[in-house]
Amino acid sequence: LSSSLSSLSSAHTPALVLHSTRTSLSLLSLLHASAPSSPSASHFAALATLLQSSTITPWSFHSGHLALELAIARSLPSLVHALGFGTVRWLAILVPHLSALVGDSPLGHRTWELVTEAARALQVVIKVAKDAGREARWKGLVGAAVGRCWVRLGDTQGEERDRIEQRLRAILLAMGDARVGHRLAGIAHELNGLSLAVAVAVSV
Repeated sequence: LSSSLSSLSSAHTPALVLHSTRTSLSLLSLLHASAPSSPSASHFAALATLLQSSTITPWSFHSGHLALELAIARSLPSLVHALGFGTVRWLAILVPHLSALVGDSPLGHRTWELVTEAARALQVVIKVAKDAGREARWKGLVGAAVGRCWVRLGDTQGEERDRIEQRLRAILLAMGDARVGHRLAGIAHELNGLSLAVAVAVSV
């Protein structure tokens, strides 16, 4: 499994990254099934190595590869859940990259899914950061990304838009207190994108 993540130039790389990450997580869970709720030192080290090989290294050398970015975004939430609070060690890498995918990816038939999955991954990362008391540093960056994405949604309609809106609201809920998140979610349909962007910046 480790060797399958060592070559990132194959047409099969996105599928390999996704399935290798999921399989590795399952095997590590079985190997450390009797461990306490937080990872043991050996379990954490293995998860850290997996994060490096499945996410950080591909981002470093193949950032912008649409299919690979999508595969990483899909696999990342499970890995973050497994790492738990240990994820805070990589916030400086995870949050900016995912925020850029959410805030700056052009919306089109090939990117709707990427933005949706990146937003889901960002929500999970921010939730861990908040639970660990480390979210304050990232509120401006993440809030701006959410606002930019909402502006780009514009007057688009359809299930894709609905899914992205749901993820953006979930990010706000994860980032701020429930009162702010619910208030923004409740008024989002009444605001245009620019107004929401301002509301996010002020409220978080």
